[in-house]
Amino acid sequence: DLGASCAFSLCSACTSDTEVCDASVCARNTSAGLVSEVGKADMFLHLGDFGYDLDTNNGRTGDQFMQNVEQLAAKMPYMVNHGNHENGAQSLAHYMERFRSQPSNAEPATFATANGETTNVLYFSWDYGLVHYVTIPTELWFGISDGKTTKQTFLEWLKRDLQAANNNRENVPWIIVQGHRSIYCSCDGDCDGDAEAVRADMEEMLMDHGVDFFINAHEHNYERSFPLYKGKSKASLVNPTAPIYIVSGSAGNREMHEPFTQDQPSWSAFRSNTFGYTILWVHNATHVHGQQVSTDPTSFPMSRYGEVIDDFWVVQKVHGPFDRALAPQGEAFPPGGDAAGLRARSLDHWLPLLGFDHRGAMAGEEYLRWLQTKDGRDAWQERLGNLQQWVHEHLGPEMTLRRKKKDNAGDVSTKSSELDGNMFTVY
Repeated sequence: DLGASCAFSLCSACTSDTEVCDASVCARNTSAGLVSEVGKADMFLHLGDFGYDLDTNNGRTGDQFMQNVEQLAAKMPYMVNHGNHENGAQSLAHYMERFRSQPSNAEPATFATANGETTNVLYFSWDYGLVHYVTIPTELWFGISDGKTTKQTFLEWLKRDLQAANNNRENVPWIIVQGHRSIYCSCDGDCDGDAEAVRADMEEMLMDHGVDFFINAHEHNYERSFPLYKGKSKASLVNPTAPIYIVSGSAGNREMHEPFTQDQPSWSAFRSNTFGYTILWVHNATHVHGQQVSTDPTSFPMSRYGEVIDDFWVVQKVHGPFDRALAPQGEAFPPGGDAAGLRARSLDHWLPLLGFDHRGAMAGEEYLRWLQTKDGRDAWQERLGNLQQWVHEHLGPEMTLRRKKKDNAGDVSTKSSELDGNMFTVY
């Protein structure tokens, strides 16, 4: 998710005060942020929710957003996903027209919006280097349709596409599917009903075709799973026997951070609700290297802008459909694990702002519940009031904390991956 304002991951000069964060603004410092990946990454993947929103102010916010990302998109492929912030009649038309140059191979080939019939870029696929990429439209589960394109027509197309990709794995071994909403996540209620709805149709297909990674945005945080099937996981990234799920929706927008309101499950290898973006380097047919880069001006000294907070390697020597008999059967981190393991798996933006060490002995959400019980509700309300004041002073009065309205809003995700020596960036 990436807005025109609060586009903190574009460069360190982006703020909440203005929607303008174009090349002239970022020219002050191009050593960190997404602008620093230009010339190093081979493509950017933006996983939905653009500008906040593309049709706001009669499209002027969308125009400014496009000017802001021009410093990326004019120099390398800028690949996209449709998000829930593009669900309205006008915002959907903006999305389809602004990004109709994407390499669509969808069936049906056209889609009708408020602006008329146009290229269907809700879903499509392409090969680049050693990776087959598939962009999928998770909003089809939540009401988007023109009568011709439906969830069913998409799922039939996806099955054919993944079958063809598997037949070509000798040449293009890795498969990455990217969407907007989660199949697995653990931040809040989105990870229950909405994720379950998508998972019911998608999880078995990802297993059937040996999809290596499913990457999405929507949640304004970052979370990486271990190999995961039906809620079971294994704490190993060597020869995974199920897909790895990555949430990367924290590039920055006016809805700010996504609080963690649910316990971190055992399958979650690492999660953070700081602003940032994800990088994937596909080095060869067997090795992928990933990093999460923090770009959060609200919780760290600016000297730590661009800090890597998660670093991992995935080794897969045999690509192809996953054998369910070999799928994970246990818990990557069984309940009652050691405190050091909990600390290493989570980085919570809110605890330092509340005056607490986010590397404490408990997971973030467990610690917050303990503090409320220990100090009492009045003391807790006072602390939250101090946090509101901090937000007001540092980010402006329009940034007072508010619940994210996901029915009409979405997020932006960019990713950078290196394929056979190349890389792409995701947010």
